[in-house]
Amino acid sequence: GEAAPADRIDPKTGTIPTVSALFKKSTDRLDEKTRNCFMLLGALKPDPLTYDLGVLQALWEVEDAKPIVRKLIDFGLLEFLAKTSRYQLHSLLHQHAQLMASDHK
Repeated sequence: GEAAPADRIDPKTGTIPTVSALFKKSTDRLDEKTRNCFMLLGALKPDPLTYDLGVLQALWEVEDAKPIVRKLIDFGLLEFLAKTSRYQLHSLLHQHAQLMASDHK
């Protein structure tokens, strides 16, 4: 297999971090409000993992979900599907959001 890029290797341990550790790194860099919004995505049914803005606005109780959505996209935590104008959450990220929510209780 190919070697992991240097920025993926943990300098302390010399190992490649797990997927969940990488997700945690991304979500830890979010501001608290955006992190909480991401965490709430874990409460949504996993099938399908695509949402329109209305669903996200209702879930997050905001008038405009776009700034939060934009941040999540910038951090690679949400994907915009141009064909359907919906937002997609990867199933592994959905699991990560659920884990964050259960740790948060």
